[in-house]
Amino acid sequence: MTSPLVSVIIPVHNTEKYIREAIESVLAQDYRPLEIIVIDDGSSDSSASIAESFPQVICIRQPNQGAGAARNTGLALCHGDFIAFLDADDLWVPHKTSWQVNYLLSHPEVDCLMGRSRNFLEPGVERPHWLPEQLLAPSRLTLAMPASLFPPRTFHRIGNFNPSYRQCEDLDWFIRLHESGAVIHTPDEVFLLRRIHTTNISYGNTTAIRNRLRIIKNLIDQKRANQPQDQGTE
Repeated sequence: MTSPLVSVIIPVHNTEKYIREAIESVLAQDYRPLEIIVIDDGSSDSSASIAESFPQVICIRQPNQGAGAARNTGLALCHGDFIAFLDADDLWVPHKTSWQVNYLLSHPEVDCLMGRSRNFLEPGVERPHWLPEQLLAPSRLTLAMPASLFPPRTFHRIGNFNPSYRQCEDLDWFIRLHESGAVIHTPDEVFLLRRIHTTNISYGNTTAIRNRLRIIKNLIDQKRANQPQDQGTE
């Protein structure tokens, strides 16, 4: 019996320092077959060239549009029976794919198998002000899109990432996933090592904060719009 194909989508923007190690962590998986698709989102450095140096990698270059748009490009191109994402500065643990594929094959009702991640500081980097010290504790785990695995039907149901959010697009998508009533499972396994460095864009800047507030406001507005109007009594 042929094992299911797993498509791995990696959006990249100016991460030449890390992209090689990220791809190598995918190639180090104890699972095959894998389809690795790197979407270079308008990098001005050598990120795309590094990705293209791997014969196992499909690398697509596009103008800079944000991580959500890059992920959407990968979704349009992938052929996998399951879909995974990895950020270009993070790392998978070697058993991530095999563990998750086996679980989803045994639990076909699950729409999203979320994974846990462990933060680590890049050597020589001080803890940034936006990261509480307790989030670096070995026992402290967080949830993350790049630690998860999905059957394609989940994206057919929820839709793609909203490209108008150039940051925090995964927060918007996970809110829509939760609101849809999808079956979500979160094991205690750690699947992702999330690198904290000086150029993380997802946290600690005004644009990211504004995007989070905008996403939350849109959710509140939608809930209000969907509530039945109180007609009152005469």
